[in-house]
Amino acid sequence: MRNRYFVHFSYQEEAVPWDPLNQELKEVSSYFTTIFRHIEQALAGEGLTFHLTWKLDRIPSTGRDVVAVVMADEWAQMPSYATDVLCTFKCYGAQVWMDTAVGDLTQASGWATLARDLRVGVARLPRWLRYRARMQGALGTPAYRPVYPLPLGYGNQEALPIQPMSERTTDVFFAGSVQHAEGEPTGIRQWIRSPKELSRTSMLRHLDATAAEHDLAIDLKLNNRFVLNAIGYGLARPGEVYSAEEYSRRLMNSKICLAPRGTSLETYRYYEGLRYGCVVITEPQPAHWFYRDAPAITVRNWRELQDLIPYLLAHPDVLAQLHADGRAWWNEVVSEEAIGAYMIDCITAQRKIQTTASTAP
Repeated sequence: MRNRYFVHFSYQEEAVPWDPLNQELKEVSSYFTTIFRHIEQALAGEGLTFHLTWKLDRIPSTGRDVVAVVMADEWAQMPSYATDVLCTFKCYGAQVWMDTAVGDLTQASGWATLARDLRVGVARLPRWLRYRARMQGALGTPAYRPVYPLPLGYGNQEALPIQPMSERTTDVFFAGSVQHAEGEPTGIRQWIRSPKELSRTSMLRHLDATAAEHDLAIDLKLNNRFVLNAIGYGLARPGEVYSAEEYSRRLMNSKICLAPRGTSLETYRYYEGLRYGCVVITEPQPAHWFYRDAPAITVRNWRELQDLIPYLLAHPDVLAQLHADGRAWWNEVVSEEAIGAYMIDCITAQRKIQTTASTAP
């Protein structure tokens, strides 16, 4: 029996059949299209049903032959159907990681992050309790249905030839939003800034201070509609945000890619920068397995940019090594081939467990 694939996104009422070998999901994720092609080639004829979705409350079918792959959910909630399928793979995972900024309650960012973490915790509690209740007495036994975290991969990015670090003319690159919506905040938003806004405002302030003291080639594009495929969805006009082609070309020409947190700690820029061999400067990431030994440079305060950027640009040997390390990490850990192999191993192991459980006396 052949495998079946469906896509079910937030703007769709019903799931749509999908053939990953012949249909591209470029407007959503070329990354996952390629991953599923590797999966289909390895597991062809296994009779599995795959749902690629943004939905957390429902999927069209469940059972021991169903695999759910959740692309979106920055609040790391537990899908309602996690106990009813073979296994679930999920971007952002299904566990809340306390932001390190919470430890510094002398700063506005610490209080804003604490407030967000508490809000996220309350929002995800019902589904988490349901999952725990249904798994009571089953954890560590064949009845357990695991939820595996997945990397975000890339969004608005083309597959370009890798440009040597020595040929790149842009020192520092960032394209994205600062606030969640256009215009000035009103009501309580006038007084309480989100962790994303506080982080990115601080990053830009210290980048400006660095540029005031050093001759830097900076590529900076700010727009509050900078989301995946914003032009295609009609959320922005050409010129307001970079097209996928221009975004890719400019990032490939950059030595350093700034990857501040967004609504959550994780961001596409982290992966996109390392995929292109940029030196990625970011904030602490969750303790997911794929971040271990990643070659990104982590800062706990964006003021570190004022020393870090000049140091990196003055040491081309360090840039070259980080460039090589980033490319190696991408290829070995989170490339489409690597994640496809990881998912295949997880699915195969879980099927063996379930088969053993179903045949046990």
